[in-house]
Amino acid sequence: MALVGILGAGLSGVVMGIQLKRLGIDDFVVYEKQSDVGGTWLRNTYPGLHCDLPSHIYCYSFEPNPDFSMVFSGQPEIQAYIRSCAEKYGIADHIRLNTTVERASWQPEDTCWELELAEGERLRHRFVVSATGGLTEPHYPTLDGFDSFEGLVWHAGSWRHDVELAGRRVAVVGSAAAAVQVVPEVAKDAAEVFVYSRTPNWVRPRRNRFYTDEEKAELATDEGWHRARRQQYRDTMLWQRAFEKKTDAIEELRAEVMDQMHAAISDPDTIAALTPSFDPGCKRILVSDDYYPALALDHVTLVPHGVTALTPSGVVSADGTEVDVDIVIFCIGYKLGGRLPRLVPRPQRSHPAVLPRQLGPLPSRDARPSPRCVRGALTPPHITERR
Repeated sequence: MALVGILGAGLSGVVMGIQLKRLGIDDFVVYEKQSDVGGTWLRNTYPGLHCDLPSHIYCYSFEPNPDFSMVFSGQPEIQAYIRSCAEKYGIADHIRLNTTVERASWQPEDTCWELELAEGERLRHRFVVSATGGLTEPHYPTLDGFDSFEGLVWHAGSWRHDVELAGRRVAVVGSAAAAVQVVPEVAKDAAEVFVYSRTPNWVRPRRNRFYTDEEKAELATDEGWHRARRQQYRDTMLWQRAFEKKTDAIEELRAEVMDQMHAAISDPDTIAALTPSFDPGCKRILVSDDYYPALALDHVTLVPHGVTALTPSGVVSADGTEVDVDIVIFCIGYKLGGRLPRLVPRPQRSHPAVLPRQLGPLPSRDARPSPRCVRGALTPPHITERR
C-alpha cells in the first residue's frame, strides 16, 4: 500500500509529487485519467487558447522557463512545461496514465482510503490528495430540442479538430474566457458567425507578443528572470486592486476596456450590448486582443441574448429569433469538480487526508471549493506550492 494517492497529473498533482519528494517521501502514486500529464492544459486544445496570466508567473517558482515564446503562453507550451517538470523531478515514474478513479471510500477499521478504479482494481492509501481541477469536464446546457439539431455540436473543451469550418454557419454560445478566445479563431474560417452573449464581460487587452532572442537570453539569467517576474506581478496587481473594490483601479480598468472596445467597434447598439452592468472586478476579468475586432467583422453577428432552444436546423435565442446554422459551439464553462471520484463517506476531520503536522498539509481534505482556493493576483502554481 503506497502511503499517498494523488488524483490528477496537472499543475497541482505534479507539484504535489515534487513537494513530497522534497520532504523525502517517495511512496506515492499519481492517478491520471488522460493519456499524458497536463490536466486542463492537455484536455483543452481549442484554437486561440492562451493563459490569462503572463508566462513567468504562471509557472512553478522553483522552475523558471526562459524559453516561453510569448508573454502569454499558449496551450501547447504550458502542457509541455508541465510534462518537462514531471520528467525532470522524477514524477513521471509515479504516474499511472489512462487510469480513472471512480470511487474513494474511507476504511475506518484500517484507517486508510480505498480507491476503486474504472476497471475494478482496488488500491489503498493512508492519504489521498484530490488534484483533479475544475476545467476539464465540459458543461452543456439543458435546452429544448437539444437532441433534435441535425448539425454538429461540441464544447470548446472538447474541440473537434477534424471538422473544417470553412463555408459553414457557426453559432458560438457564451461570452466568457473560452468564447473570447474561440470567436476570433472561428471568424477566420467560417462563412458566418453568430455570437450569443447573454451576459457581457469586461475584456481588457492582453497585449500579447513574442519574446525576442535578446529577451530570452536575459530571462535565462537569474537577475533577468526575477526582474521580469516582478514586473509581471506589478502588472497583475491592477486586477487584485479591482477585486478589492479600489475605486481608482476599477475606473482604470473600465477606461482601458472601453477604449479598446471603441477602437474596434463604432456601432452604439453593439457597444451597449457589450458593456457589462457590473463593475470590473465583480466577476473574472477576461483578456483578449482580438475579441472586439472580431465582433466588428461583417460576417460576425453579436446576438445579445442567451439561447433557449435548438431546432433541427438552428438556434433559438431568448428573444424568440431563430437562426439557421451548421455548427453550434458551446463556450459556457465546466462542471466544477467534474472529475472528482465519488467520496464515501464525505471527508471529515477524523479522516487523515493531511500528512502529519511536521510534514505540512496536503491541499484539501474536503472536496468542496474554498473561498480561499483562488485569490486575486495569485496564480494556481503558487497557490498549490504554498498549500
